[in-house]
Amino acid sequence: MIDLIALVIPHFVMAIAVWRLVRRDDLDDDPALPRHDSRGEAARNRAAQGDKP
Repeated sequence: MIDLIALVIPHFVMAIAVWRLVRRDDLDDDPALPRHDSRGEAARNRAAQGDKP
């Protein structure tokens, strides 16, 4: 019985940790990548700098 408890408790705690990580809103937000929006702000920034697409 002790062996079963010793296996179940750590796995349960790890499952809770994974569940909390997956539910985070900032998980898909990478600040290193440029933001893309519907207004085409990245294209306007390139045009202002003189870069061609």
